[in-house]
Amino acid sequence: MQNKMTPHIRSKIQGTGRTQQTGWDPVPQADPEAVRNLTFQQFSATNLQRCNRWHAEKPWHLADWVVAFIGEFGEACNNIKKLKRIEDGIQHIGMSEDVLHAELAREIADAFIYLDLMASAAGVDLVAAVVEKFNVVSAKYDFPERLCLPDTSNQIPE
Repeated sequence: MQNKMTPHIRSKIQGTGRTQQTGWDPVPQADPEAVRNLTFQQFSATNLQRCNRWHAEKPWHLADWVVAFIGEFGEACNNIKKLKRIEDGIQHIGMSEDVLHAELAREIADAFIYLDLMASAAGVDLVAAVVEKFNVVSAKYDFPERLCLPDTSNQIPE
């Protein structure tokens, strides 16, 4: 079976006609079924394992994770700004909409990875916190959507 590789994403450096690589070397493409079945706990455990390997010599402080998260989130916001400028016809950015969308996806992924590590550094169970907050907001606004409630459909009422 042929090994599928993600392509290098290149973008034009504004006004020069040159291209720059945006930092991703070709890597084996993830199996779509495995991606669909990935749990947050599996992701988080692997993320933390890689982090501990990467920062074995000098672990980061919570403040380092916050700054890293905000930096990546800011880069995502910058891509959104550029996409909005293209949409509004205000400014020619020098990159195609497709390239900007691909960059946005990567920056959101970077921010998510750092958010997970930031939560871990703060001792926060991110999944539990998200579920609790989601359900609180749903209850506050009387929305029926809830996460992870026990299945009561088979219980006999008292």
